[in-house]
Amino acid sequence: METSNQIHLKKISKGITIKQVLDVLSICKQLNIYSKVFFPSGHLNQTYKECLDDINFIEHNKNRIDFFGVTVGIKIYPGTRLEFALSDFN
Repeated sequence: METSNQIHLKKISKGITIKQVLDVLSICKQLNIYSKVFFPSGHLNQTYKECLDDINFIEHNKNRIDFFGVTVGIKIYPGTRLEFALSDFN
């Protein structure tokens, strides 16, 4: 999932909506399929409040989420849009 912020989901080209994620999590729960979501903090221009919003999202939806990962920082792979976006800061 990466983030519960729809603007950031669009910026990182996830191609999903929060509603879609919630729907899939609910379906997985109904079918007894374990789910895991990851929330790395440190997306480009992500604020501290938005990081807290992600944690609140997990807490609010803990009945649908079986496992979660929250990490600080992101891996920047060569040739990605993120690498080029960060090169503008240099």
